[in-house]
Formats: sequence, C-alpha cells, structure tokens
Amino acid sequence: MIKLILILLSLTLFCNADSLDNKILKTQKKSNSTSSKEKKLKTELKDLARDISREEKELKSIKSKIKKLTKKIKTSTNNYEKSVTKEKELGIRIDTIEQKKLSLENNISTLLIKNFSLVKNQVNPSIDDIVTSDIINKVTKISTNSLKELQQSHLQESKKIKSTQKSLTTIKKDIDSYNKKQKKLKSLETKLNSSIKKLGKTKKSYKKQLQILADEKKEIQKILKSLNLEKHTTNKYVSTKDIDNTKVKLVGSSYQKSKVYKYTGKKLLSPIKNATLKRRFGNYTDPIYKIKLFHNSIILKAPTLNAKVRNMADGKIVFASNTKLLKNVVIIKTNSNLNFIYANLDTIAPIVKIGKRLKKGYVLGRVREFLNLEVTYKKYNIDPTGVIKGLK
Repeated sequence: MIKLILILLSLTLFCNADSLDNKILKTQKKSNSTSSKEKKLKTELKDLARDISREEKELKSIKSKIKKLTKKIKTSTNNYEKSVTKEKELGIRIDTIEQKKLSLENNISTLLIKNFSLVKNQVNPSIDDIVTSDIINKVTKISTNSLKELQQSHLQESKKIKSTQKSLTTIKKDIDSYNKKQKKLKSLETKLNSSIKKLGKTKKSYKKQLQILADEKKEIQKILKSLNLEKHTTNKYVSTKDIDNTKVKLVGSSYQKSKVYKYTGKKLLSPIKNATLKRRFGNYTDPIYKIKLFHNSIILKAPTLNAKVRNMADGKIVFASNTKLLKNVVIIKTNSNLNFIYANLDTIAPIVKIGKRLKKGYVLGRVREFLNLEVTYKKYNIDPTGVIKGLK
C-alpha cells in the first residue's frame, strides 16, 4: 500500500518535467515570475493612484473656476439687464426733454412774433399795449432760460446714455468671454471625469489582477511546500532493499534522485502504434539555469490525432482518474510489481475501472497528441524505452 501511495505521489509531479527537482525548479520559476508581475502591478497601481489624485485635484480646481465664472456671468447678466433698463429710461427722458424743448421753442417764436407785431403796428402804443409787450418780453426771457436748462439736461442725459451704451458693450464682451471660458472648462471637466472613470476601471482591474496573483502565489507556495515534503518523504523511504526475481537490475548514474533499474525482460507492445519518442528518460541539463535534472518518464508522440492508448501488459487497474496537472491518468500494476503509468490521456475508456484486471492490448483511452509514460518497479524507476518493442 505504501508503495502505491509513493507511486501516486510521484505521479502528480511529472507533467512535462517529471522529477521532483525539475518540478520544484519550474514551480519556483513560476513563483518568481508571479512575484515579479505582482511587484510590477503594485508599481503601476501606485502610479495610477497618483494620476487619479492629480486629476481629481485638477478637476476640483476646474469646478471651482466654473463656479466663480458662473457667479460672474450671473452678476454681469444682472448688470447688463439693469443697464438696458437704464438706457430705455434715459431714452424716454431725452424724448420728453426734446418734446418740451420743441414746445418752448414754438412758444418763444409765437411770443416774439406777437411782440414784433405790436411794436410795428402802433406808433403811439397804449398803456395796455406797453404792458402786453412787457409781459411778452418777460415770458420770452423765462422761456429762453427754460430752453437753456432743457438743452443742458438734454446734453447731460445724452452723455449718460452714451456711457450706459458703452457699459453695455463692455458687459456684453465680458459675458461672451466668461461663456467661452466656461465652455472650455466644462469640456475639460467632461474629459477629466471620463479620464478619472477610465483610471478607476483600470485601478479596479489592477486590484483584481493583484488578487489573482496573490491567490496564485499562495497556491504556488502550497505546491512548493507539498513538493519539498514529498521529496523529503521519498528520500526517507527509498532504500536499497533486496528486490524479488523480476528481471531488472540496478544501474549507476551521476545524478539521480531515485534509483534506476534496467529492464531485461521481454519487450512489450507500444502503448501507441507507430509512436515516436518526443522526450527521453534520464538526466538532462536545464539550458537556461544549467542545472542537472532528471526525467523519470518519457513522452510519446502519436502519429495521428486522437490516437488509441493500449495496455502494455496484463495487470490490475490501481488508479484511474482525472487530475489537475496530468489530465486523465491510468495506472496498471502487474503481478511482478511493475507499474505502468499512462498520463495526459484526453479520454478514458468506459471499460477502465479501478480494481478491474485487463489483458494487454486493451484500449485504455485516447490522446490528442502526446502521452506521458512512466514505468516503475516497487519504488524504483525504469527507462520505458527499454521496455517498449520497436520504439523509434
């Protein structure tokens, strides 16, 4: 049972990098990448917050300016309306003065004519004529003085109306200028509101991405912890106890975390007809980090898509399930304690059930393109290429 558990534990660690150290390296690289992305996002979020703060401050300033301009426009409009009313009143007063002036001028003309007639027609004027003439002269003098006063009033009112008209022109220009500035500020206000809204959405998106990265980082740390624990457990249990009469033997290696035995028995049929070897078993050096690692499985490439995967040897199904990393996985254990681990299956055949015994050649499922194959003996790895007949 312990041996089976060890097999199942090691199973979760190979998906394009089957050894524990390779898996730990890849997971650590992913953790570093996540941390780098998280750091970059935090910097961008900080810059974004600064941009939002700056634009909000600018928007506040614009709103204040718009408020002041609105107040000025209102005041100027009121002044304009008052000036228009004043202009109308002055116009009425000038018209009244002109009418009075015209009436006085007519009266003066009439009086002068009468006075002239009296003087011309009477050589020896009577006392009445003299009194009448004197009255006419006095009235004429009074009317003339009134006319002068009216002319002076007309002049003053004319100056007032000109001043009012000039004020109206100035106020009109101010109102037009205020309206233009207000329109420009409102346009800028709209743009800033749109920009702040957009920045807010970006900020929300960044926070969401940060949460995703934080969750991913947490999950990666859990995986790393699990991998390191498994590595410790595997090293604890793997020993060089005697093995039974199965035709395998121990071989030396320069870097192997688990012991490797060479298979010397009869060659078995390939799990995929006419498959080619995509990745080999054994030691390899990471091209980037120059670290020696170990593949304890091989990858076979199918000649066609959706190819059938066949059982290589008679045995019992001890595991058959879908996994997060390896898609569908099937493990067949033979009577001689050989374990055949088929991973990355896209589908599993209905016939495959845990506890059922299967003859070699039975279809276990199908793969779209690549099959991961691992062969173990008890706690030890075997190179699958030495087991498969006619593998190219």
